[in-house]
Amino acid sequence: MIRRVKEKVVFITGASSGIGRATAALLGRKGARVILVARRSEKLEEIANEITASGGEALVCPADVTRTNEVERAVNAAIKKFGHVDVLINNAGAGLAVPVKELSEDQLRRLWELNFMGMFHCTKLLLPHFLQRNSGHIINIASAAALRALPLYGAYCATKSAMAAFSDSLRSELLGTGVKVTVVYPFITRTEFYEVVEKTSGGRGRVTGLAQSPEWVARVILWCIKRRPSQAFTIPGIKTAAALNHFFPGLFDRVARLVIGDI
Repeated sequence: MIRRVKEKVVFITGASSGIGRATAALLGRKGARVILVARRSEKLEEIANEITASGGEALVCPADVTRTNEVERAVNAAIKKFGHVDVLINNAGAGLAVPVKELSEDQLRRLWELNFMGMFHCTKLLLPHFLQRNSGHIINIASAAALRALPLYGAYCATKSAMAAFSDSLRSELLGTGVKVTVVYPFITRTEFYEVVEKTSGGRGRVTGLAQSPEWVARVILWCIKRRPSQAFTIPGIKTAAALNHFFPGLFDRVARLVIGDI
């Protein structure tokens, strides 16, 4: 079944840049009512103005998803403004490129709080609302790296693998409730993600190879809202490569080193 996007109320985290911003802009143009959540309020105002100019409607909710009280405030503001929420897109996240021998507990904890606990807070706060309405859709933006981890990115890949596992479990629990869960596995995407990673990781972490645009990922997310699949992959072959990794892990270790380059 193809579902209408127009007038759906969509709560997007990490909406100030990259995939989140591109998704918000696309959904706004399609007539969705978009709640923009991120820490950088000035960036949210920019995308909100863009959505308004295209004829859409947006609500700016500056919030740090690692803080439950700020997420709760954003959820309450969304429901007060629009009456309900139809779709939650858990997109907020960051990367880190540090070898395990140098990885500190504090680095791992901060990344876990943002990439996993941020998703958990938003899901936990909106899930009762979805269940009460017998309707809702949770879209969690994981990564192809959740299926095959890369060197230097062990901490990041672990958080995204945890997100995928959590999503699979939740989807099973919600069978028959009218609430759906989708995991999206983007490939390398041209955003500020890797620039930030290099700045916070001592110049390491630049991934080589073909990259897709955030607008392409946004179109995949739009398709997910319409179709509500269990999983979505932004390029062909990701799922096959992940399956082959189970049979030839040594080969994929070498390929992963080539993708990352110097460690």
